[in-house]
Amino acid sequence: MRPGPTEGKTEKDGYTSLTMTRGETTLQAVLKNGKGAIKTDAGWVSATEAAANEDRQNPARFAARMLPTYKIPSVEIVDLTEKIKELKSEGDSLRGDLTEEGAKALMSLGRGGATGANGPTYSNAKGSVTFWIKDGSLSKYQIKVQGTVNMNGNDREVDRTTTTEIKNVGTTQVEASDEAKKKAS
Repeated sequence: MRPGPTEGKTEKDGYTSLTMTRGETTLQAVLKNGKGAIKTDAGWVSATEAAANEDRQNPARFAARMLPTYKIPSVEIVDLTEKIKELKSEGDSLRGDLTEEGAKALMSLGRGGATGANGPTYSNAKGSVTFWIKDGSLSKYQIKVQGTVNMNGNDREVDRTTTTEIKNVGTTQVEASDEAKKKAS
């Protein structure tokens, strides 16, 4: 289930639609106000219904568990600025290194770097964020994180780069079926 590209559209104060690629599988989701719906072979189901699926290999289950941590770019950017030590201008971009806690939070894919009795632990966490400005507006941002996550005594190296492009600001419209909107409410 290696993450691939995710494409999305967000309407101001409206719905967000996502198309996510995970391995050989492409999933569609619709979100609004922290709730979501995912398209399955059986039709649209709420994220809650998909998360309850007991099949650990079910892509819709995986996506449903990810959706509550998804942040639209305007929200994610504010969150990122709180995780950066200092921003510096570099040509047409602004770049900053992440704090260790900020890098840990991003390594955990939005789960806050929290650990529990059987939860993961994070070490050697570092990273950076770059914002690109074009014609006076933010056009793209990139998050890079590296470190080690230990889960159940097994270390796994993390080296992840996520790039978000921002386009069609103010003109984006999300097309979602009535069934998807109903399940995402």
